[in-house]
This record gives sequence, structure tokens and C-alpha cells, in this order.
Amino acid sequence: MTYKHLISQCKVKITPCETCQNLNHNSLFCPKTKIKTPLRNNKTEIPEVDNLKKPETETRMKDIVMSSVLNPQYSPENYATLLQTAEVQLINGCNKVFARLLLDSGSQKSFIRNDLKNALNLKPLHALSDASPKSFGAATYLRYKISDNNFNTRFVISKSRVAPIKKITFSRLELMGAVVAARLVKYLKRIFKDINRIILWSDSTIVLYWIKGSASKFKPFVSNRILEIKENTEPVSWSHCSGKQNPTDLLTRGITSSDLINSEKLWHGPEWLKDSENLWPNLEGFESIDSETVELKSSLIVNLTITREKIIDPDKYSSLLKLLRVTAYIFRFVNALRRKDFEKGPLASEELFNAEIFWVKVTQNDFYSSEITCLKSDKPLQKDSQLLCLNPFLDDNGVLRVTGSLGKTTSLSAK
Repeated sequence: MTYKHLISQCKVKITPCETCQNLNHNSLFCPKTKIKTPLRNNKTEIPEVDNLKKPETETRMKDIVMSSVLNPQYSPENYATLLQTAEVQLINGCNKVFARLLLDSGSQKSFIRNDLKNALNLKPLHALSDASPKSFGAATYLRYKISDNNFNTRFVISKSRVAPIKKITFSRLELMGAVVAARLVKYLKRIFKDINRIILWSDSTIVLYWIKGSASKFKPFVSNRILEIKENTEPVSWSHCSGKQNPTDLLTRGITSSDLINSEKLWHGPEWLKDSENLWPNLEGFESIDSETVELKSSLIVNLTITREKIIDPDKYSSLLKLLRVTAYIFRFVNALRRKDFEKGPLASEELFNAEIFWVKVTQNDFYSSEITCLKSDKPLQKDSQLLCLNPFLDDNGVLRVTGSLGKTTSLSAK
């Protein structure tokens, strides 16, 4: 590779091509080199992943890590297949472990099929809440499949609390029962690993309206509890059920010990929970809810009115001409200060005209300020405006004018 000498004069020992003995290339680039056939390996070697033993922070999961994975069917000396992988975090009840996930680049859809769900025996969790004037609470049930179209339910856990001493509305008690249901769901999600779906039920349409709405528009008592519910559950997972079919009603209203032992409704939930999902109760929309009942946050409407002090008091002048002349001289003085060139002599007709336009605009702004504001911003006039039928507009000088009703007639000619 030294400058100004030939290959024959080079003193460096050059290894010729093993196939054709040519000095210009080696056997790697020789066209006569035969490609070795792939070697089949009976044993599959799985590369060690250091990340399994070294958990890192959760911020590491934000970045998708791409790496190469060798195809074990071929010799690594001849073939290597680049596949897309990503680091994922495997979480169970106690530990968090990082592992490498192999992405299927040829797949067009990624979902869990029903046969996989049935093989894993995943069970949905149902939570029902209710309240009474004395107490509020919630109960949870697991729903599992026995055979085709046959389901059964099993009671998991319940919790009830005594109503506060201070009397509150019944809707707020129902909301506090929904908070208890959300807390039970949060607790059970840490215990059960085979829960694939969470469904919550309430017999209060007002509570469902609060949960599915924005917490910021409600009063603080409602808003704080809605935020806690949304932290632990999804609003779309809440549905409506009848109060007569809600087993939590037995917890809130009280039940004797003998009835508690023999209560099929409490230990196995409502009967429709054992049916298919298309037979479950459903409620769409909340049109019948009164706006006063939902406890919307009161809003304060402030109208800002700017009053400008008039430099010239028109009541001090006995005639319009005197008022216009004084106004014109003031305008001349202000313009002279800006241009630093004071104009002398009598007033011109244009100066008197500008003074007249000024006072017309001042008077119009005192009586039709809202109409002028709407016209300046190209917005339609209010329906209660007195000028609505007169088609008002602003001319080039900013003076409010009307076209009147003559502009709409077709009987008048151009003459």
C-alpha cells in the first residue's frame, strides 16, 4: 500500500488466493470459491441473557432495544439471521425480571385468542357496590367456565363501612361504595395472577355519570373520589345493574346470620352473572339525570366593563360647533406633539369632520357597544339586539351604520 511502487517491487509478503493463487484478492472475494453447505445442528444453544440476573430501573423499558439472534439451525461461521427483539419486564406477585422478547415481524396482528385464554384458565373479576342510609360497601366475585355456555361464580371478598355521622346525600353514599369497590379491585389485582378482565357494577346512574365524566367539573367531594376510582379502575369497565339484583344490598341493609348462610345471592352473586354476556344488563346514556343532582361545580361569570374618562366634557359647551372646534384643536395639538411640527392658522374642514366622527363613535359606543364588538370580530349579533333587523355594519371610519329595510325590497328601481 506504499505510494510509487508496483506489486512486484513490494517487499511485504503477500498471501495469494488459496483457490486461484492470484495476488490481487484473497479467497474470501474469489469467484471460484465454493460456498459451504449449511451444517445442521441437533442441539439448540440458547444464548445467556445477562439482563435476567440484573434488573434495572423502569426507565429502561421506555427504549426498545434491537439486537441480533443467531439461527441455531445453521453454523454461525456461515450464516446469521438478524431478528428484532425487545426487552420486556416480567412481573409476578413478588419479583420483577427483565427478559428479551422475540418480535414476530411477519405477523400482521397481535392478540390473545380464545383458545389461549381458555388454556390459561383466565377468569374475569366482578365487583358490585351499593349503599344505604346506614352503611355502604362492595363485594367481589370470580366467574369461571364449567362447560360450554355454562358458568359459575364464587364469592371472593367483601367490605362494608358505616355511613358517616354527618348526613350526606344518598348519591354521595353510593359514590363512597364505588370507592370501596375500586379499592377491593386494587387489592385483588396484586393477589390473583389469572384475572384477565375486571367488570364493576353499580345500581346508581348518577355514580356512573360521575365516573364516566370529567372529575374537574364536579364539586371537590365528588371530584376527589372520582380521581381515586379512575386511578384503580377504567371508566369503561363500569356498568349498571338493577338494585334488586345487587347482592351488596344485603351487606348495606343488614341480614341475619341464618339468612346469611343460606343466601345464594350473596355467595354466588346475581343470577344473570352465570349467563352469557349478551344477557347481562346494560344502560346506554344518562339523558334523564337532572343537572342539579350531579353536583356540578359552580362557575363564576365575570363581566369586565371598562369605563373611559372623557377628556372633554360635552355638557360644558352650549353648541355643537364649539364642541367640534375645541376637539379639533386638541387633535391638532396631539398631532403636533407627534410630528414636532405645530400647524398654525384657522381650522380646516377636514379637522372639523374628524372631530365630528369622533363624537359620533363615542355616542354609538355608549349605546351599542356589544353590537360594535360583534361587528369588529365578524360575529353574528345577539338575538335580542335592537339593530338585528336593520343589518348594521361598520363603514371605513368605524362608524356604525344600518342599511334599513329598503335594501331588501325588489319593487324599487335603480332610478
